[in-house]
Amino acid sequence: MAAPHAALILGTLADALAWEDCSPTGQPSTCAVPCAWLAAEERHKSGRELIAAIIAAYEVYQRIALAVQPSEGRWREKGWGMQNWQIFAAIIPIAKLYGLDARKINQAIGMGCECSVIPTNFAAATMSDFSHYEYGYRDRDGFLIAKAVEKGIYNQRDALDDPRCYTGIVCGDESANGDDETKIHADESDRGWLTRELGTR
Repeated sequence: MAAPHAALILGTLADALAWEDCSPTGQPSTCAVPCAWLAAEERHKSGRELIAAIIAAYEVYQRIALAVQPSEGRWREKGWGMQNWQIFAAIIPIAKLYGLDARKINQAIGMGCECSVIPTNFAAATMSDFSHYEYGYRDRDGFLIAKAVEKGIYNQRDALDDPRCYTGIVCGDESANGDDETKIHADESDRGWLTRELGTR
């Protein structure tokens, strides 16, 4: 079975069978572990490389997730958006195990920003089983993005630095998104998490 299809199944099962971890930002293991495992198997990587890829996935996932955590008011009104940032836990281990360089990983993160889902509270409000599939879809998309970048996709870099892109859309002033007046609300986004203590540990 091709890795993207296997990722869809494993990501869905990881959440449906409650095998995932739980952190204040969500369940990164539903994406990080299946994607790392499958990519390591696909590219014949070592156990050491597998573990390093999972650690990298957690680091990047947590930074992005913490940067865009919604205020309580926004969470109650519009939803938490956990499945929104799960895609980064899928992309990073695959990109690392595929041997993508920093420029291409930056590109993959940009594509993840473009492919992330709209934050919504609908699955939680309806208690739909579909929420389990969302993890599988993020895992599948992580593979498709990494494979596309590996083959050559350009001009999606530095998406996290542009407030008109991911952080602005997830946490910004919706009335202004997409024009020159896009704002990041201080109580909605803390972009400092993206680089906080980076390289100091």
